[in-house]
Amino acid sequence: MKKGCLLFLVIVIAIPVAYLLVSHHSKKVEIQKEIDSVETVFENAEKEEQSIPQKRDDKPLDLEKTIRLFHILNDGYSTTESMFEYLQFLATQDYSGIPDEVLEAEKKLLPLYKGIRSAEYDLNETQKKRYWNAIKKSVDLKNVTSPIAQIAATGGFDPTAFLSLATVGVSSGANFYNEILKNDEIEKSAKKALEENKDAYLNYLSEYSVLYLKYLAMWNEMCLLRDKAYLAINNGDIDGALESLNAVLQKYPTDSESQLLKSFCLLYKAEKGLDVSGDVHNADNARDILNQYIKEHPDKAAPALLLLGTYYTQQGDNAKAATLFDQSSVEYPREAEKLLDMYNSYNYRNYILKSKEGHVVLKHYKSMMEGFGFYSPNFQKAMVAYNKENYSAAKEEILKHFFRRGNQEVYDYLISDMKFVEQYMPKILDMIFEEHSFLDLQTYNPTLSFSDKLAIEIENRSDKRLSNVRLFICLHLTDMYADDYLVKKMETTINNIEPYSKANFGKLQLNYELYGKQKNSVEDIVSARAIIMTDSLIIWVDEDKIKRTNISKKMSGKRFSKATLFQLTTGCSYEMKEKEGLLSSVVGSKKMVFHFPRFLVALNPFFSFGELNSKDAVLASSVVLNGENIDVSFEKQSSFASKTVPLFISTLEGKGYFNITFDADGNITKMSSLKY
Repeated sequence: MKKGCLLFLVIVIAIPVAYLLVSHHSKKVEIQKEIDSVETVFENAEKEEQSIPQKRDDKPLDLEKTIRLFHILNDGYSTTESMFEYLQFLATQDYSGIPDEVLEAEKKLLPLYKGIRSAEYDLNETQKKRYWNAIKKSVDLKNVTSPIAQIAATGGFDPTAFLSLATVGVSSGANFYNEILKNDEIEKSAKKALEENKDAYLNYLSEYSVLYLKYLAMWNEMCLLRDKAYLAINNGDIDGALESLNAVLQKYPTDSESQLLKSFCLLYKAEKGLDVSGDVHNADNARDILNQYIKEHPDKAAPALLLLGTYYTQQGDNAKAATLFDQSSVEYPREAEKLLDMYNSYNYRNYILKSKEGHVVLKHYKSMMEGFGFYSPNFQKAMVAYNKENYSAAKEEILKHFFRRGNQEVYDYLISDMKFVEQYMPKILDMIFEEHSFLDLQTYNPTLSFSDKLAIEIENRSDKRLSNVRLFICLHLTDMYADDYLVKKMETTINNIEPYSKANFGKLQLNYELYGKQKNSVEDIVSARAIIMTDSLIIWVDEDKIKRTNISKKMSGKRFSKATLFQLTTGCSYEMKEKEGLLSSVVGSKKMVFHFPRFLVALNPFFSFGELNSKDAVLASSVVLNGENIDVSFEKQSSFASKTVPLFISTLEGKGYFNITFDADGNITKMSSLKY
């Protein structure tokens, strides 16, 4: 009996013990697999580099990828929610072209990762969150290199400073452990997992800090040369740009950005008739670089396909060029997604936005990445069609361009695209929607006090229906450089905007940061513009005050053409009409209505008694399209009684006026011919 009881007791105890042992073993196996997956990626990258038939010291260095890895190591914790998620992220990165010494240093962190993951494994969700948040907020894992980076970024890279900066890194690491151990919200087992790897981690930091500074110095040197090339291109100094790019490629032959820029410069020289450089033809040299680039980088081939298309355009092979442009259009959405990568090196170069010249660099880089401006495959095809006066084909390609950009999720420099079309294909925008000046953007504070929201509406004063309308709001904020805009796509898509109606696109939440300053109020908005897209059109939509300003700037000293003068002289009329609604029975409630020929719509007309930009100008109360006419209404003005007052038409083509004579009751008695 006693033996039976003892056996039963042993079994009762053994079952949970066995379960715990199996469970513990299963946990260890699972965690080790996660660690192994990261280590395997590192080792495969090293093996791949070792297989290259070159001396070890001469193997290609991808400095872009190397710096990106440092960014991941510095900031990756803050963008993930657990060590499990962070390990998965590390295991999916591309480590080819990264130096062995950097990969070896990173591998030394794997025991720490394993310890953190092991401790995390047994915590409940609340405990995991506390644990990971403590790690993210601590001085070290997220920010240990921040003081190093700040010192390094201030100027010189004196090698003698490396040791002291490494000491800063180790000191930051020690502070991290002190903070963790004092944090009462973290489970003891989790603290223990970190503590066990403290010495190894501090040793890693001393090595890592020196490596970080070494490659950061190389990176800044390369950026300096590339920036010089961008600025030289902008100033028309193509030879100077090539000199800088050749210097980069001599040291870093795999730098993809420099390869693309060099191809651009060579094609530019070929286009300008400077095709021969020594014994090498620039265009053919560019072609060879681009073909090799596409072979080596099929996942980011969009700009190379575009440039190769321009090569074949220069050669007169428009069919082959069109195919390459179409391929580029297919690939650009994937290319643009790389700008959403928070570890993209340009996201760590915010200082370049603080100068106009920095904007030049960033705009050219982003145009390559997003496919806008010169790098738009659709614009390239559109310009070919436009130069052959095939305007319908050009219009179709322009619509395709904006459709693609509207779906790429990266919308900056959208206004630049509109200006590109205006500059290189000036007839097209009016052909797309001649009545665009009869659409008005209206933005306002939806509350009577401070507001972090902006209400956005479009008024359609035309007689055309707009369908499937998407709106991109472009905000010029305080502290921005002139012509710089923040572009956001409104979430609301309007099915139809009927003639003579308004459409509400909702409210935009204002919460942005610019040069370290918060922009979260309507008071931070200097001006707003909008771009709207439908299935068949792409157009500017401006606020009324912006339109008036633009007209005033452009029409100075201009006169109407003879054809315009004739049509305005023979096609205008006026009438006094009773007001509609409640005021219709009030004595003297008439309004002045003028009818002008519809052709003026293409000239973006403004109508005013008195000069448009004078403080005493009386503006029209209503301007709408009505069949063959533009109907312009003014409130009846008692001050006009027994006077002759000039009614001005101000347009992009020029300005002129009619003398309007009023009787003692303020009614119109005479309208002169057009004068100017």
